[in-house]
Amino acid sequence: MVRLKYASLLVCLMTPAWAQVTAGALSGFVQDASQHALPNARIVAFNPARSWSREVHSDGAGFYRFLDLEPATYEVTVSASLFNPQRTTGVTIAVGSVARLDFQLSVAGLN
Repeated sequence: MVRLKYASLLVCLMTPAWAQVTAGALSGFVQDASQHALPNARIVAFNPARSWSREVHSDGAGFYRFLDLEPATYEVTVSASLFNPQRTTGVTIAVGSVARLDFQLSVAGLN
């Protein structure tokens, strides 16, 4: 019985270690100059310190989200058919945080 109590105590003490947060997230909206949603835009988060990237696409409302991003400083690029691409550097992702980055793209050839 004593061993069972100690085993239960050990499990309770270890549980918070399993739930530790080690990543952050990035989300936002992609719109055109008239603030209409741009679905299926390609968003790339590039970590230059590690030379790797992740890619997502915006949904029907123009919303995108990267979950479980390693804490670092990223370059984020968005592109969509018929629109000028846009890049933002210095996007900092911290542990346990959700950074917000919205994009407003202009039609290609109009600038």
